[in-house]
Amino acid sequence: MSTYCYQYPGLNKSTSLSSKVEINISCSNLPSLDILSKSDPKVYVFIEKKSYTNNNVDANWELLGATEKINNNSNPVFTESFKIDYYFETNVKLRFIVFDMNGESDDWTKNDYIGYVEKSVSDLIASSKCNVCECELLVNVPPDMNIKNSKPRKLSGTPKMYIRIEEVTNSPIRLKFSISGSNFDKKDTFGKSDPFIVASILEDNDSIFKVFETPVKKNTLDPEWENLEVI
Repeated sequence: MSTYCYQYPGLNKSTSLSSKVEINISCSNLPSLDILSKSDPKVYVFIEKKSYTNNNVDANWELLGATEKINNNSNPVFTESFKIDYYFETNVKLRFIVFDMNGESDDWTKNDYIGYVEKSVSDLIASSKCNVCECELLVNVPPDMNIKNSKPRKLSGTPKMYIRIEEVTNSPIRLKFSISGSNFDKKDTFGKSDPFIVASILEDNDSIFKVFETPVKKNTLDPEWENLEVI
């Protein structure tokens, strides 16, 4: 599991009230852009960066990081999280843009655009219920972005994004453990199974957020995962 961290520049931390927040993302009812399968979604997160010259303010969108790609899934739950320093007197805006990842390129400009959500950190906090903000996915192309690959889409419902935001607390607790299993079902035709374990949080609004995933154990019905750690 990876975590992207960002510290908003140009602020005097000694005089600013601040908090570190962590953001996790999941989606539902994403449109299918592929003909014979569902989309392979990945979310790129951008943060608005402002610069000041005399009385002029210039703003551009800087890539903060991205989730992992999840293959063939209209309701992805992403593991990658994002941590940013949130200063209460600033208006920090974020854009969450979903792409259907086609081919081997990880460049977002070369993949198919699905939709986006734009929210300030303060809006996410204020509009969240049980730390989760439910947002409808906008399918128009966001302004000031180099997005050209936009396809017709088949909708099975209202596409939504669920953004879980909560304050990061400094906890000395680390969980270290091992997991093993035996007599798993044989799922492969010419081999055994390739098992892995996913642990998720189920929120009160039925949104799901992945918090932990083990490595895949290849070709075994009796897997063992040793020295796992959760902070």
